[in-house]
Amino acid sequence: MTYIVVEGIDDENFLRQLIEERVKNRKCDFIRIGTNANSLTPADIEAINTVTDSLTESTIFILDADDDKDVYLTSLGSYFDRFTRPNAFFFPDNIDPGNLETLLRTIVTSEYRPLLEDCIDGYAECVNALQLADYSVDEKAKLYVYAAALTRNSSRAAGSSRLYGLPYFDLNSSSLNPLVQFLQNHLTA
Repeated sequence: MTYIVVEGIDDENFLRQLIEERVKNRKCDFIRIGTNANSLTPADIEAINTVTDSLTESTIFILDADDDKDVYLTSLGSYFDRFTRPNAFFFPDNIDPGNLETLLRTIVTSEYRPLLEDCIDGYAECVNALQLADYSVDEKAKLYVYAAALTRNSSRAAGSSRLYGLPYFDLNSSSLNPLVQFLQNHLTA
């Protein structure tokens, strides 16, 4: 079995569904750290080391690149003696800056892309232009609004329970190929 270290439950939910759809029959378990690679607490590091026997168990990291992928790689190397670069993948594509939401935008189906790009992006632009204190619509919020707008049951829109197999996301998109290849290379059958 392989342990997959992720930032949060939204990442875990997406990866579980992607693995089920595209990687199939692979054994894995998730460790959620709740933060980026640069902000791991001693408790996070201890938890990862305890579960993975200090990374002697098969362990991969799938995290947001944000704008700091190189810094995150350095941080992971300093936290874990056995960490190696090939065991890390950074959303969206292991090359560009971004995060899970950056990747999700690329797999919105063409039929529903106008809803996201015209309506929801327009909504966010309008709300953000109001410059309300402590209120803005970021990329994560846009994806929540997108999913909520398309589901009759709003609980299916929440990131932790969002269903990516619905016709609103294309789990066979070529945008997912780098991630699928990484998973196939690291997960055991």
